[in-house]
Amino acid sequence: MATISTKDYLLDQAKRRFTPSFNNFPGMGALERKLLRTDFPQKVLAEPPAGSGLKPVMGDSGLPVLGHLVEMFRGGPEYLMHIYKTKGPIYYADSPALPAVAALGPDAAQAIYGNRNKDFSQEGWIPVIGPFFHRGLMLLDFEEHMFHRRIMQEAFVRTRLVGYTEQVDTVASKVVANDWVANDPRFLLYPAMKQMTLDIASMVFMGHEPGTDHELVTKVNNAFTTVVRAGNAIIRTGVPPFTWWRGLQARKVLEDYFAERVEERRGAEGSDLLTVLCQTEDEDGNKFSNEDIVNHMIFTMMAAHDTSTSTATTMSYFLAANPEWQERCRDESDRLGDGPVDVESLEKLESLDLVMNESMRLVTPVQWAMRRAVRDTELLGYHIPKGTNVIAYPGLNHRLPEFWTDPMTFDPERFAEPRNEHKQHRFAFTPFGGGSHKCIGMMFGQLEVKVIMHRLLRKYRLELAHPGREQTWDYGGMPVPMDGMPIVLRPLR
Repeated sequence: MATISTKDYLLDQAKRRFTPSFNNFPGMGALERKLLRTDFPQKVLAEPPAGSGLKPVMGDSGLPVLGHLVEMFRGGPEYLMHIYKTKGPIYYADSPALPAVAALGPDAAQAIYGNRNKDFSQEGWIPVIGPFFHRGLMLLDFEEHMFHRRIMQEAFVRTRLVGYTEQVDTVASKVVANDWVANDPRFLLYPAMKQMTLDIASMVFMGHEPGTDHELVTKVNNAFTTVVRAGNAIIRTGVPPFTWWRGLQARKVLEDYFAERVEERRGAEGSDLLTVLCQTEDEDGNKFSNEDIVNHMIFTMMAAHDTSTSTATTMSYFLAANPEWQERCRDESDRLGDGPVDVESLEKLESLDLVMNESMRLVTPVQWAMRRAVRDTELLGYHIPKGTNVIAYPGLNHRLPEFWTDPMTFDPERFAEPRNEHKQHRFAFTPFGGGSHKCIGMMFGQLEVKVIMHRLLRKYRLELAHPGREQTWDYGGMPVPMDGMPIVLRPLR
């Protein structure tokens, strides 16, 4: 039976507490409160063209060097709500790290996601993740993006999802049953969930059977973890030993690995994503180059496992904190039993769908959508000059009281008939993005999370290790629970 080493647990706790960050460095809470009360000198982003009738975007620079990183990394959507209420829907945050216009509210999201005149480019992502996820699908624009998306879509049709779901269930059943620790309040769900979703991605996307090539899989998974973490680096230099440099080295590990695998999989049989991408072509016979496949695999591995980790962890937390919803979801899982699951049976877990949506609303895995203006344009009547970074924030939109009743209350029924609060505005709820760049793997991600939660609910009752303690999140990238999310797993039988 899996156990927890007291030594490893104490070392982990020490690392969480004493690693300097905006969230745990002494005095950061007091600094954050002071910054929220500070009126920084206002500046104009750019004067609108004479006679245009457009308003200038106003903003400020925040602290020297840091800008508003303290408030963003600590408060996330709460800080954005502060900006929305005090400054309005369009506000400029100047910063040496990433100067950008914050586009707040679903109307702004609609203009950016819809992008009717192709005014906004995906190049807004490049300063943050470009060096590590070069030419991933999310970083491509317009016709080139659609060309790549049409080919890649073949990998996510329903017939493919059937096979992926079986593979997800194979890994999730094994890990939940054998690898997770029961009856121990020291068990940290977030790192355990992250390891499982990486194992799932290794099988579904790379074709590694569980338990095989352990050393290689560990090396590749560690490289993915390093690359993802590098996108959050504050010191962005390719000089050792900084996080940015480590990310660049890890990217090279992934490139070498996938380049070798592509050569193996060309013309081979297999149901994993890598093999599918090696074989897939569009209606005109166009295929991906080897370099294209490497780039898409690196990006897809990151996008798939990190968002699933965040969603499944958050769902587990809310189910542990709301036992009535946990029992409701378990009742539906009990009707499926312990046999193999498939797409059709998972679609019957309707309560899990409600809980998933509500969990992603309250703790949105991808808090922002980054764009860059390719020409002088306007946004909600404001002048946006060419080259401006513009960021929409679904994490804020998911909490606006004008669309959501008691927005900070866990209430999955808001997504069910007759309330349907998410339908009050087309872009009030966009956890998977919107427009032409809406997540291509949305259906796969939802199925993966439902398989994980189904297996978890069939085996354990989830309890909070520290009932009543408010959960805190690090918003430096995707929201991460500061304490690793301790959850007690109580065996049901």
